[in-house]
Amino acid sequence: MPIAEIVADNIGANSTVNQLNGNRVEFINPNIRGAVVRLLAVASAVDLEHEMFIGDRNPLVRSEVSVSATPNNLLDPDNIVMGGAGARPSERLILNTIEIGGVATNDYRARVIIRELN
Repeated sequence: MPIAEIVADNIGANSTVNQLNGNRVEFINPNIRGAVVRLLAVASAVDLEHEMFIGDRNPLVRSEVSVSATPNNLLDPDNIVMGGAGARPSERLILNTIEIGGVATNDYRARVIIRELN
């Protein structure tokens, strides 16, 4: 089960960043039947949004990131953003963070969990 732990500190003001760019889970394994993708996420402050794309579909989720006083601790099921979306072999995953407050002091923690279907 591939897992990506995303740690992004001080996300740039007014920026949009693909947090999975270059990550080993950016593309679904081409040698499997399919996969189920889960997303857990939390931020250290308000004014941070995120969106998750699988393949060429519209974003499966786009929302403000929930805020936690302890953003280094992702809790399952408390911080689930997307409980399980289907993915086909070789599809690209995109997880954008969008900073909308104009301040570069927000920290973001996410976990992308891929359950491969053989």
